[in-house]
Amino acid sequence: MGTGNIVIASPMCIGITNAIDSLIVVKQFVFDDMIITMEELISAVNSNWRGFEDLRKLIINKGDFFGNNTERSNFVAQKLYQSLYEFLKDKTNLFGYHWLIGDLIGYNEHHKWFGQKTKATPDGRFDGDILKFGLGQSGGYDKNGLTALLNSVAKVDPNGIACGSTVTNILLEEQLIKNNENFEKTVDALLSYFKMGGVHF
Repeated sequence: MGTGNIVIASPMCIGITNAIDSLIVVKQFVFDDMIITMEELISAVNSNWRGFEDLRKLIINKGDFFGNNTERSNFVAQKLYQSLYEFLKDKTNLFGYHWLIGDLIGYNEHHKWFGQKTKATPDGRFDGDILKFGLGQSGGYDKNGLTALLNSVAKVDPNGIACGSTVTNILLEEQLIKNNENFEKTVDALLSYFKMGGVHF
């Protein structure tokens, strides 16, 4: 009986949530709400937010960031993944397999190293700051709770291209585990997440 080999070579989208959030900021503040111009946002990022502290605070407080299951944030995330899918769908890697993309290379130290080489970004991140880990949300940007975060992640990739090396970290409050009734609800939420298309938590 023969054995088959599976070979995966995939591009790693380190800081994918930073990229999504930055695109959301451009859409929300420049084009949708017209609070600032693109030139002002570029100047703020190029100056590492020096002299634009009030703008950075506004973006962090009012930004419609990924992981909150809002129409705009989901649209931007899906648009990015759809663009990746369209770009890669007819291409194969050096082994002849179709491309899968991931967002995990090592752990926080690696995201710190890449972050140190990455300039400031429109999501309010400073020059050199750590990049966000995997496909998830952190730093207080996930304002609508666990279910909203799971829904956003599950909906992001209808074509299943992000099933390379991918990770979604979540934080659970103690009462969601210790209390039996809450535990069952938490299990149901996670099962629903996988049924919608989530691949990891």
